[in-house]
Amino acid sequence: MKVKSFLVILLIMSVMSSCYYDDEQTLYQYVGTECNTSNITFTTDILPIVKASCSKSGCHDMKTAAASIVLETYTQIKQSVDSGGFLGSILHDVDYSAMPLGGQFLPQCDIDQIKVWIDGGALDN
Repeated sequence: MKVKSFLVILLIMSVMSSCYYDDEQTLYQYVGTECNTSNITFTTDILPIVKASCSKSGCHDMKTAAASIVLETYTQIKQSVDSGGFLGSILHDVDYSAMPLGGQFLPQCDIDQIKVWIDGGALDN
């Protein structure tokens, strides 16, 4: 009986551990590469991140304007940065809605580049 109980517990544990799933691309996207955080500019570095992750259709684009927030232009993004909401949201701070929606963080390199840009004055360059 003890052997049978042990086997049932072992089977349950193996089934539960097999349900774990990680996205390999997300986990290992920067392995072997370095995150460039020098000479970060709005046009070259920050705007592409925002377009791909924030102002896409159905989120913070002009048409959808989720939560009445549009993040398509420098002025709109800078306004969100100045309010603290932009960085607070991507860092999933408790006082802000975690972005992107769904619980996933932006890739760490994107977060690092955004922090460097904001710390440098969030310039329109």
